[in-house]
Amino acid sequence: MASERTTLPPDVLHLLCDELSARNDFSSLYNCLVSSRQIAASGAINALYRISHECFGRANPEGEPVEDAPAAEARQITQKNSILWRTIIMSALGQTSYPYYKHLRVLDLRDLSNMLQDDTFRSAQMYDYFFSGPLAPFMITVKATRSKQLVDQLKIKDTVAAIGDVIVDQAHLLEALTEHAIETVFSMRLQRWLPKLQNLRRLDVGDGRVLADESLRSLIHKHCLNFSELRIFSFADDAADTHLAALIGGLPENTIVLFENISDCKINTLTCSALNKHGKSLRTLSLALMDDGLLALAKLSDCTRLTTFAIDWLRQTPGLYTSKKDACEEIAEWLKGCNTLSDVTLKNISFAPELLSPLLRGSQASLTSLTLTATESALYDIRSQSEFHNLLGQQRELNELILAANADDASFEDRAVMLTALCNLKSLRKLRVTRLADDFVGADLQELTDHLTNLEDLYIGGIGYTDDNLQSLGKLPRLRNLVVAGLSRFTADGLLDFVLNLGDGNHGLSLQIDLADFDYAIRDEQQVLISETLAARVAGVFRYALSRDPNIPEYDSSDSD
Repeated sequence: MASERTTLPPDVLHLLCDELSARNDFSSLYNCLVSSRQIAASGAINALYRISHECFGRANPEGEPVEDAPAAEARQITQKNSILWRTIIMSALGQTSYPYYKHLRVLDLRDLSNMLQDDTFRSAQMYDYFFSGPLAPFMITVKATRSKQLVDQLKIKDTVAAIGDVIVDQAHLLEALTEHAIETVFSMRLQRWLPKLQNLRRLDVGDGRVLADESLRSLIHKHCLNFSELRIFSFADDAADTHLAALIGGLPENTIVLFENISDCKINTLTCSALNKHGKSLRTLSLALMDDGLLALAKLSDCTRLTTFAIDWLRQTPGLYTSKKDACEEIAEWLKGCNTLSDVTLKNISFAPELLSPLLRGSQASLTSLTLTATESALYDIRSQSEFHNLLGQQRELNELILAANADDASFEDRAVMLTALCNLKSLRKLRVTRLADDFVGADLQELTDHLTNLEDLYIGGIGYTDDNLQSLGKLPRLRNLVVAGLSRFTADGLLDFVLNLGDGNHGLSLQIDLADFDYAIRDEQQVLISETLAARVAGVFRYALSRDPNIPEYDSSDSD
């Protein structure tokens, strides 16, 4: 008697596909799709193309390709990406059996631009296949000289714009558009596309000058009633603050959820005042500011429901905190009221402790991620910051801390308070300390590893680290990334013992020794053995660099006394 086959009902399959989509599990969705026509028709295709922009994680927020993958893997990723893009374009042209474009939610033209510029993609086989058949008209070229020969060079902007035309005309459920920071296309096409994008929620704009057009801003106000997220890479216009304020202020109040600019966009009081009208909805605010533009933060008094807040002070005004102390304290008082903040980043602000202390002092503050970094001239000084460090040590939910500070001439007490604060953060999974750890010694690192047993990612400076420290580091059961940027004296045997004691929780460990003491250098063949052992043990990667080039003498005989 043949066994009966039981199939799951369509609604269960839809839930399964939605869950895989929420996890950005592209591979599992694809396997579900090709394994069963029923699963494909019960949400797998929809879910797969809904997250197609997330499938390979190829670009960072600035639009630059991620280069971490090995060459063979990078080629495979690029090939998969080109096939995915070709399939989407073909479907918009009516050349596929299924209208995949219908399920697109994000049209990531930034990613498309990156792919078209990728040297791997430009290899003859991949390039020629992509632009074959129905896609041949999209190969828009111009004659250019290369190696003294006249060749056809792809016009990236025109190609991306033409592809965007086809997809936007068909994909009526699109919620987000992105463009490359350099190969910008919105100035060529956004006027034409906006009336068709009734569901648009998000724009990632490479060149903000497109927003200076009043008629374009009016199209957003008229047609994009769900618009709530805006990211801008740059806005090189002296009136940028006015134009951004007009766009944001022209939207219904309390609709903007996210606003971010990456580089100088001339943001000042007008933009911040406009954002303040969205105080009940704004959750993520990330600003790159210049000069006294930092003081415009005082205009955000109603934006107290933020969960993510980031400031990069691109060009600092020396002595601003002293000369404008009242305004700075007003900003600190506003931050104090942001009790829902969980992720805070302050870059290049030497008075960051003064801004954050009132927030940390509040009983409701519960940060999960904090980043305080700066160039050398803008580092905060740990001297006389004991209160701030004590408050920092009370953030017991903190799982990510990136901290740069000046510890030069700091007292023993100042250093001890800082180290104690770090050791109190027992939930930390990621810790990166630079400059302030320059004088850390083996005992300090030992104390950190004894207390912070949940660490997965550690970047640490210091001096005189030895094999004893490797033993304590080896006891971190979840460590996946370790960078020792301080002067170290690890031996080959010590490193091998460290590697051999790693467990399953250390799978994929990246071990990087940046400043190995020249007098304790391990031989090349020993480095190879450590690298091979780490790869075999936990599929890890080993990098090793000496504190100075062995081919350059430490002292030049030509130097005068």
